[in-house]
Amino acid sequence: MKQILRYSLMLVFALVSYTSYAQVTTGTLSGLVSDGTEPLIGATVTATHEPTGTVYGITTREDGRYTLPNLRVGGPYTVAATYIGHQSQKVGNINLT
Repeated sequence: MKQILRYSLMLVFALVSYTSYAQVTTGTLSGLVSDGTEPLIGATVTATHEPTGTVYGITTREDGRYTLPNLRVGGPYTVAATYIGHQSQKVGNINLT
């Protein structure tokens, strides 16, 4: 019985040690979309990872803010915001750490 308990504890310690060295391999991009006077609710924001062509997208919340989680670290990214009745805007050469 003591042997089983000892091996079980060793396994638990090994798993805890392994997971404590885990690295974060994703980034988050967040911001605010406004027309200069007020936030734009429901604007579409896309982030394109240029090397792979992967596109991430979301719409802004009630306060005009957005958060794109779990993006590939690095870049460059091109971020675009579109809203009906407004000119689209793009910002490029964004890198995530």
